[in-house]
Amino acid sequence: VGMTACEWTTKRSKLLLAACGACLLVLIIGLSTIRVRLIRSREYARAQFDYAILINKTSNRCRPKTDKVDVHVFIVSPESRLVGMMATVNSVRKNTNASVQFHLLTDSQKTANHTALWLEKTELCHVARDIIVFNSSWVEGQYNVPSNDARSKEFSHPLVFSRYFIPDFLPADYEGHAVYLDDDIIVQGDIRELAEMVIDDNHVSGISPDCNEITKLYNIPQNTYESYLNYKNPHIQKINIPRSTCKVNAGVLVVDVGRWRRLKITKELMHWTELNTREKLYLAGANQPVIMVVLYNRFTVMDPLWHIRLLGARFMDRYPDDLLYKRAKLLHWNGLSKPWIEPNRRFSDLWWKYAVADPLHESLPTTKTDKVSV
Repeated sequence: VGMTACEWTTKRSKLLLAACGACLLVLIIGLSTIRVRLIRSREYARAQFDYAILINKTSNRCRPKTDKVDVHVFIVSPESRLVGMMATVNSVRKNTNASVQFHLLTDSQKTANHTALWLEKTELCHVARDIIVFNSSWVEGQYNVPSNDARSKEFSHPLVFSRYFIPDFLPADYEGHAVYLDDDIIVQGDIRELAEMVIDDNHVSGISPDCNEITKLYNIPQNTYESYLNYKNPHIQKINIPRSTCKVNAGVLVVDVGRWRRLKITKELMHWTELNTREKLYLAGANQPVIMVVLYNRFTVMDPLWHIRLLGARFMDRYPDDLLYKRAKLLHWNGLSKPWIEPNRRFSDLWWKYAVADPLHESLPTTKTDKVSV
């Protein structure tokens, strides 16, 4: 059917108007997307200001409630495991009335900035903290990791040796205790109790050996020094540690800072670390066998409820629910499985109870059922 010139002009106008409307809608959506991206970029950029090596700053809105410190807690984490560190911090603070100073050691400036933003923008806002970029030059070129160890890549970063230097991050006149925790730990007890454990006069630390009443009762592996030390080496033979001595796990460590300094334990740890670059002293691990050597006969055994370990290994199924849900004071997911990576494994709900979502959405989902990206 033919159209008059007037009708054709009217139809064309309507088509142009519809096309313009569609273009405008696309433009609005595009601008909204760009705005969201810019907002997120600006928010992330705010965390990129120039930090010093040692950071102890909070905003006026987010300031610790007191300057008094009852307990010093050290946690070490690279960028890829910040999700674990934040859960550890959260579990400590939620289960104590003590004033806790957290010392958070990281692997780079980027990680330090991310850590600062994560704390600032979440419920962890008011925790007292130092964020420390570990000076890798302190250990670079002075360590060697067995290539046959399944976690050799993890152990090869200088950050894993940072626990040697705990006293160096505290005031020179501080003589009390400090607690070191791995980043795959949840604390269910009062951290003050652990920090105030009695350390014998001739010892420098409190630590948990693999052999204790809990591991024996539930048939959890009890490793010995023979699995970690090369007993063919003359230096290992000279220190005369029996092969059957039960290994200790330094993922939880209480340090008597004053004695550690006076006995120059850091220097001794570095000696045994560096010696392994020239001679094969250790069969597995990185800092773990060094700590086993240096702290031999120098540690007080902590209550085994303060270190329920191997929750990241297949042996975790041997533990009863009653132990972990009602009696255990500290849970350690050492092993290859982590609860933020395998959230549906047994006991993972004990970790998720303290999970803190990443405000940049880079490391942790907002719900347990979301896909985890770390």
